[in-house]
Amino acid sequence: MVGDSGSAAAKIDELARLISDVAARTPAEHDASPTASGKRGAAPSGRASEVASAKEIALRRVDRRDYSRGELTDYLVRKRQLDPGIVAEILDRFVEVGIVDDARFARNWAQERARTRRLSRRAISRELSVRGVSEELIEIALDQISPDDERQAALELCRIKARRLHGVDRQVALRRLSGQLARRGYSTGVAMPVIFQVLDELAE
Repeated sequence: MVGDSGSAAAKIDELARLISDVAARTPAEHDASPTASGKRGAAPSGRASEVASAKEIALRRVDRRDYSRGELTDYLVRKRQLDPGIVAEILDRFVEVGIVDDARFARNWAQERARTRRLSRRAISRELSVRGVSEELIEIALDQISPDDERQAALELCRIKARRLHGVDRQVALRRLSGQLARRGYSTGVAMPVIFQVLDELAE
């Protein structure tokens, strides 16, 4: 997923700085001073090590592609079983410096899914919601897809699917195309006019 070009350089610089910060840590930095009990200081040392480890895991993850905060939280807490408090602390910092930006993520996700998968606004909204993006940011991201854009995407998708339907009974083709567009989230109001147009094209 391609991010905004204006912030790309700053994001890369900050990513490199954070990676260097993690790499520069040594075991000595995390060693706690001995105390009379021999136990005090162990918890802070353990937490510092856990923070460094969690940060490194998170940085490696975001180096692959852009992620929403919800996706990263799910990955780090549920799959990697990291401490939720530490994860929240790290992601707060990532948001602060622009490494994680749900508005940017939603905008780019909507553009990409509409262009490459020809998904409807409804389907894109579901995908973003599953990834933890707020309803407000989803609405803003979907504003860039006009009704005409959505109809054109449905038409292109329908034409692609119809290539395999030459010689198929019109009613059978109608049912198949209806199901295929419905699975991409298109409403009947958008899908049916497009399907009839494509079926008429096939009959010519």
